[in-house]
Amino acid sequence: MLIDVGTGDGKFVHRTALANPGTLVVGMDPAWRGMIDSARRGAPNALYVCASIEDPPEPLLGLADELYVNLPWGRLLSGVVLGDPDVLAGLRALARTGAPLRIVVATSIWRPPVPKEIAGLPELTADHVDTVLAERFADHGWKITDFRTTGPAEVATSWARRLGAGSFAGLYAEAI
Repeated sequence: MLIDVGTGDGKFVHRTALANPGTLVVGMDPAWRGMIDSARRGAPNALYVCASIEDPPEPLLGLADELYVNLPWGRLLSGVVLGDPDVLAGLRALARTGAPLRIVVATSIWRPPVPKEIAGLPELTADHVDTVLAERFADHGWKITDFRTTGPAEVATSWARRLGAGSFAGLYAEAI
């Protein structure tokens, strides 16, 4: 099972489900209205769940073979960038031991004009990952395995296409 946390419009889930018919692909987001169109398109192995990462649904606990957080915003973005315990614990609760976690953040959002929603939020950089997040992730059952810049072509979401040539950072971890 693959879970996309903060799925937004659910298009990543829909495309991934169609490309992997033998895998259950779950999109999870507390803003359920955004997922309606993708859910109506009806990939037979796609499931859309209205839930927040701070309170993941019990039926999904411990089942994810892979977790994705693609271009988070709001509470999910701040939780990932700050290493908030409730966000990291929620992600870990969904994952099987050894499951990979891929978090991709649009780093161009920290370029002026910075949106008021992220003002004061530290930028996701290699230094921040090493000095702050590595320990916080480890405290909640995650081992960070890689951090690198990535291009929009590697971020298969509708938001990545809208952002165009923006810059992205990928944080990769494994459930321990």
